[in-house]
Amino acid sequence: MLKSRNETYEQDLQSAAVIGKVLGKNTEMQQRLSLHRQRMQQFASQLPKGLKVVFGTSREQQFNLHSRGSYTGSVLTALGMAVSAPINQAALSSISLEQLLAINPDWLIVAHYRPQSIVRDWQQDPLWQMLTAAQNNQVAVVDSNSWARMRGIFAAEHIASDLVAILHHRPVPPGRMMSGRPLIAWGGPLALLAGIFWLSLFSWSPVPIGSWQAISELLPGKVSVLSQALVLNLRLPRSLVAILLGASLAVAGCLLQTLTRNPLASPSLLGINAGASLAMVVTSAFDPSWVAGYSIALLAAMGGGLSWGVVMLLGSCVSVAGPVAFLGLLVPHMARVWIGNDLRLMLPIGMLFGAVLMLLADLLARAVAFPAELPAGAMLALIGAPCFIWLVRRRT
Repeated sequence: MLKSRNETYEQDLQSAAVIGKVLGKNTEMQQRLSLHRQRMQQFASQLPKGLKVVFGTSREQQFNLHSRGSYTGSVLTALGMAVSAPINQAALSSISLEQLLAINPDWLIVAHYRPQSIVRDWQQDPLWQMLTAAQNNQVAVVDSNSWARMRGIFAAEHIASDLVAILHHRPVPPGRMMSGRPLIAWGGPLALLAGIFWLSLFSWSPVPIGSWQAISELLPGKVSVLSQALVLNLRLPRSLVAILLGASLAVAGCLLQTLTRNPLASPSLLGINAGASLAMVVTSAFDPSWVAGYSIALLAAMGGGLSWGVVMLLGSCVSVAGPVAFLGLLVPHMARVWIGNDLRLMLPIGMLFGAVLMLLADLLARAVAFPAELPAGAMLALIGAPCFIWLVRRRT
């Protein structure tokens, strides 16, 4: 059993090698590990050796020191930094300002889990100014997800890149395109979703429906005609289902990647979609009377089998639309690039992106082979594959 959450940097590299062998990709994994070690050596060559560095996470009433027995602490150690030993054999230890003064690091790197954190309170204490790091203006703030939650090759390279920037007094890249532009960050996806939703009500319809007529058909008090029936009974429900389905899969993908600390985790990759589909097939193939009274979503969720909250979400999606691949893998990466790693922002923006992609895929599925229709999942792959390749190339 691989440790994952509690493993050190070297143990994580060993786990990656084991995963490569299990998947039959040993040669490719060894090549990637070799490239990773070269990159880490390049980062280490830009850093002074033996510098006393403390990294910790700060909450409202607690500061957790990450020792060299933790993942992040072991990455810093591998880069040549002097990192504190575990306290009472604990990789992470809650320490006070007095204990921090006893360590007295050259650099203090902090990841705030909350806007109001104990380190910000400490900065008002006269003892704070006795820290060497505070006196030399060598206190840096970093992203909590990248430094404290994520694991793996990408996480280690991200930490190393940030550390080089920090120790050379350069600003740490925010990792998001829309930093400081809330109007564009939220208004852009909302406007795009509204535009595609409008198009989905009248475009590529066997029965002609005007663009403004589609909007007017939604208003109450009109006499029921064919176009109104089509919009209200077919187009509108279909579009709303696509929006909810895309948003749900996006949230599930974000949660899976966060919970498993795996940037490649997705409902389809981990087999949850397939398990949910299997449960539905088995239920349909045999006498359904023994599951009478249970919802289809619950049965699909039981076949998925991971965290109940995530699986119920995915089970509902599979019960409505069948297994939809790729969206849960791509959207979390798009959300991180757009808004950053803060889950409080990433989840809602991910829901918007998921809804946009799913609705766009459904619209294109009708357009490409009109008057016939293609599966929306096929269109998602055509849309998502180039985007995902661009994201990977951007990170590497």
